[in-house]
Amino acid sequence: MTENKKSNRFTLKNYIAISTFNAESDHNITIEINNKVFYKNDLAKNQEHHLKISDYFDYEQPGENTIQINWVGEQECENKFMKIYKIIINDQYIAPHSVRITPFPTEYIKGTIHRRRKKNLQEKDTQSRSHAGMVWYIQI
Repeated sequence: MTENKKSNRFTLKNYIAISTFNAESDHNITIEINNKVFYKNDLAKNQEHHLKISDYFDYEQPGENTIQINWVGEQECENKFMKIYKIIINDQYIAPHSVRITPFPTEYIKGTIHRRRKKNLQEKDTQSRSHAGMVWYIQI
C-alpha cells in the first residue's frame, strides 16, 4: 500500500501488523477507521499471510475514534487463525490484548455459546491475548 500523505493536523500515521491463516477457505481482512475503509485485502486459503499495514489516515477532528478489523471467510474450518502483533497510531502503541473481540454469529459460535452456558462457564475465550490466535471469524 502506498502512503497517502496529506498535510493536516489530524492526519496520523497508522501501523497494524497481523497474520492470518485458513486451511480450507479464501478469506479477507477489512480495516475501518471511523467507519471508513482504511485497508482491504482478499487472502488465499492454505497460506499464512503476514500483513504489515502502514499508511496515513485523516481523522478529521479530535475526539474518540474507532478502529474495526473484520475477518471473514467463505466457510468455517477448524484450522484457521488471526494473530494481532501490533497496532500503532501516531507513534502510540495500542495493546492487542486490550481490544474487544466479537465473533460473527455463525451456527458454530451459537452452538459453542449454548453448550458453555449449559455448563455454567464464563465466556472468556473472546478476550484477546497479545499473540493468541483466534479461531472464529471476528470483528474487532
